[in-house]
Amino acid sequence: RSKDEKEEHQEDEEEEDKEDTTETETNQDYHRFEEQVNLLLESTDPAKMRNISRKYVRVSSMATITHLKKFLAIKILDQDDPEAYRDIDITCDGELIPKDHTLKFVYITRWRTKDPPLKLLYGPKINIEDEDIKKGSVREWKLQPKVSYDDDNDDD
Repeated sequence: RSKDEKEEHQEDEEEEDKEDTTETETNQDYHRFEEQVNLLLESTDPAKMRNISRKYVRVSSMATITHLKKFLAIKILDQDDPEAYRDIDITCDGELIPKDHTLKFVYITRWRTKDPPLKLLYGPKINIEDEDIKKGSVREWKLQPKVSYDDDNDDD
């Protein structure tokens, strides 16, 4: 190749690189064009965990409960601990929502018959064992041996 051809080839590659970075920058839509879910986020007990300043939020329906917990940890908890989000539980209609559920799944399975926005309550982690033992509401199931194995009442 001649010098001119090499220079042209280099210029073409540089322009392609610029186009690629420009495309990447413009394609960062932060999931705005995905299906969205409107949420109402409220604290279960404002004395223990304060309400966020903007309780109405719109997010991607593909966001998970863990994403929401991390968002709440940043907004509410004053800790620098990156694992602090694990101390937050999110409920919908009194039911604890597992961390890997998407908001679309939560909406479809727990809120489909109700009007938007999806109302989620957040609060400090619920330790089920401690709560139930304190209240004395845990029933202890004891297995009893079956006394009679003759269930057919001597019809033979």
